[in-house]
Amino acid sequence: MARMEASRHSEAVVGRSRLRSIDDVTWGAQRPEDEDHLAHRLALRSVAAYVAHEINHPLGTIANLASLLGRRINDPVIRPSELAAQIESIKLETRRAADVIKNLRVLAGGLHGHRETVNVHDLLREAICRFRRRYGKETVRIRMECRDRMLNVQAVPELLHIALYNLLINGVEAAQSASIERPKLTLRTKRTTVDQVVIDVIDNGPGVADAIKSQMFEPFVSDRAGGSGLGLAICRDVVEWHGGILSYETMMARRGSCFRIALPNE
Repeated sequence: MARMEASRHSEAVVGRSRLRSIDDVTWGAQRPEDEDHLAHRLALRSVAAYVAHEINHPLGTIANLASLLGRRINDPVIRPSELAAQIESIKLETRRAADVIKNLRVLAGGLHGHRETVNVHDLLREAICRFRRRYGKETVRIRMECRDRMLNVQAVPELLHIALYNLLINGVEAAQSASIERPKLTLRTKRTTVDQVVIDVIDNGPGVADAIKSQMFEPFVSDRAGGSGLGLAICRDVVEWHGGILSYETMMARRGSCFRIALPNE
């Protein structure tokens, strides 16, 4: 019984369905039973893994921006406006790092998230800009295919940004793991006949291994060496929190994967 309970709680990474008591886990509520104490410890490890995964994104961008600033010191001509823009980007990523715990509590249901009308293309552009700050402009080719630029959804912008950004990271890491010289991402949006807004994130990587396809959205499942197996689990929980669905399709005509977010139209 203890082993079954611990296993169930060890999957409590994010989301109301898998982490319904993050306040208990993170802020120290204790239970007297030995099996619940073990479950508490395993859940705490899962929360720590989530925090480490999410905080690594802003830290990676900050490190890249700091490196760029370091190289600019010896430039014969330094433009204050460019330096100011990079410094503002560092400040933004610092705020994102500070918001990791808050966003986790919103997903877990321990903190109210304020939904508002959000333009999907504005969110995509923001995610791309952040992605460029981390990987540079020439490392990855990104193409947007958006016919209707007035697609709106009701969402917590910070949370939906997490899903989009993680899918971009997932796509480029998949391509890099297959030693693809220049990864390519295609972002495609549309409104469906069932009154949904669909966002496709398509990469040119090797696709998902058959062995894990049925479990790819579960925590700690990955087919890449060194992969945390948390990115897609986090994406799914964010999308489901918004009443949407995250699905996967293999690109039959060419190499790659397509991850599809379907959200209720505004």
